[in-house]
Amino acid sequence: MALDAIRDQTEAVTLLRRALATGRVAHAYAFVGPEGSGRKATALALAAALVAPSGGPAAERAEKGRHPDVHLLGPTPPAGNPKGTPALRIETVRELERLAALKPVEGPTKVFVVDEAEKMTAATPQAFLKTLEEPPARTVIILILTQIRTLPPTVLSRCQVVRFRPRLVEGVP
Repeated sequence: MALDAIRDQTEAVTLLRRALATGRVAHAYAFVGPEGSGRKATALALAAALVAPSGGPAAERAEKGRHPDVHLLGPTPPAGNPKGTPALRIETVRELERLAALKPVEGPTKVFVVDEAEKMTAATPQAFLKTLEEPPARTVIILILTQIRTLPPTVLSRCQVVRFRPRLVEGVP
């Protein structure tokens, strides 16, 4: 299983394994923790377990973010200003909603990994609420952020929060 490769995040991995084993995977997760704690790797490992439960080449593609049912989203500069400040904009949420409404291409589930979710513009969380409140069937959304207070409580209340600890540095007690 892809989650076997995740190190130093026992509680997070245990929670996700339990959800997979019981078939009670949440429709939305908020992976919260410091940079370098393995949040994105864990998100892709969970995506692999969801889109390719039996493993194999499909799971390997999912872990690399190259599976048609795994969508990686992140901040982008404004349209027409490639040097502008990258942010998660309403257009990105609209595209997520459009793709989420479609059936999965290969696997039983679609997974959307939203990296740096704390970089949403002021209006984006409100636009995102409808998708979080009424998620399309067979869709899992994973928000990756460093601090829980960077998103409005209305968004976080619709996600299962999974906390990540800082990684241990070898040689440091």
